[in-house]
Amino acid sequence: MGVCRHIQADGDTEHIPHVSSFRNGQDGGYVTLAAPAGMQVTAVTVSPAPATLPAGVRLPQGVIGFSLQGVPIGGSVSVRVIVHAGDEPIGYWKFGPTADNPTTHWYSFAFDGTTGGILVDSRTVQLQLVDGGRGDSDLTANGVIVDPGGPGGRVRFDLWLPRIDSSQDEPVKFSTGALSLWLPVVGR
Repeated sequence: MGVCRHIQADGDTEHIPHVSSFRNGQDGGYVTLAAPAGMQVTAVTVSPAPATLPAGVRLPQGVIGFSLQGVPIGGSVSVRVIVHAGDEPIGYWKFGPTADNPTTHWYSFAFDGTTGGILVDSRTVQLQLVDGGRGDSDLTANGVIVDPGGPGGRVRFDLWLPRIDSSQDEPVKFSTGALSLWLPVVGR
């Protein structure tokens, strides 16, 4: 683990240190981490999602840990997490300390304008990381980003609401993901 083998057209293989493909910790499906050339993805670990996740959060690929070496000290980098099969990610969750909470904890790694996970397509989350910043679990600008976390998000569910048009008997179905829905309470 940690470095995948790239098979060239002539049948030879080469190490690609900035890309790592491996089986996830949940169901054995493949996940790929892709960092910029010149960096190294190392110390890749996988484990099943723990039972201690925040209420309503799922990590269908399990927990993925890795270190990214070769980052400019204090610099930013984009890493793509590609899920090859299984549930489609709707976000990214991290486990570790943050500047406002030095104890290890789960937190949503939603993009805040500087760092966070951005959905690129239905199978890819792009992690915007800053060495020593939010999302770097060692919280130290040292040229290495340490990342335990996983693609996932809140539990998806179907919501059925009656149609407002009384001439229709069928309810309207909404499939939700990271959607918050506020319904007005009708008074007496």
